[in-house]
Amino acid sequence: MSAEEASELLRALADPIRLRLLSLLRSHGTLCVCELEAVTGEAQYTVSRHLGLLRRAGLVAGRRSGARIDYSLRGDLSAGVLATLEAAVGLLADDPHHHREQAAAAALRQGCCRPAA
Repeated sequence: MSAEEASELLRALADPIRLRLLSLLRSHGTLCVCELEAVTGEAQYTVSRHLGLLRRAGLVAGRRSGARIDYSLRGDLSAGVLATLEAAVGLLADDPHHHREQAAAAALRQGCCRPAA
């Protein structure tokens, strides 16, 4: 990884909302914008804007299903990027707000806009 690429990665991780979104995706796999909005309490525009930045940084991938886009961490992240992501998300371990969001995401596993099975 070049110094420029490393700098871009660190910039992507340097925002509290993006770090929270990455933590949720890391823990819960695939989530849609409305689920992330419900869990974080952030506006849809804010969540979408930050997910777009994370997608451009190469950290997340979006898969469209009708009007919904499901986001997840990219499956092809290098070991170094994954280690950096793990370290950054690990910094949230003592944050009670982080634990509330994780619990709320776990409760949403049936999703607000997931198709009925």
